[in-house]
Amino acid sequence: VEFNVLKEYFSKNTWLYSNKGQVGHMMGASCLIELVLGAEAMTLDVIPGNAGLVEPFDDTHFSFTYDAKKYFKYNKLMKTSFGFGGRSSAVSVSKYEK
Repeated sequence: VEFNVLKEYFSKNTWLYSNKGQVGHMMGASCLIELVLGAEAMTLDVIPGNAGLVEPFDDTHFSFTYDAKKYFKYNKLMKTSFGFGGRSSAVSVSKYEK
């Protein structure tokens, strides 16, 4: 369900990645930890690898990294968290321009 919602709102070839394969399931803390890791990756112009991803169930819409990171310059990041019982959130951050 969540994947279909993302497909509805984001354009083709948008990069998707998750840190869950690297840090495990941390319940309520996962969104915050992934946001911090994502912001750090954005400052380094890196899209982290999706640890353990062998084959996405639908690779026709989005772009994925596998175990290796990809260097890619981007200025905006959105972190979504779809939790148990419909507890969902989304946070968007952008690079600070001096």
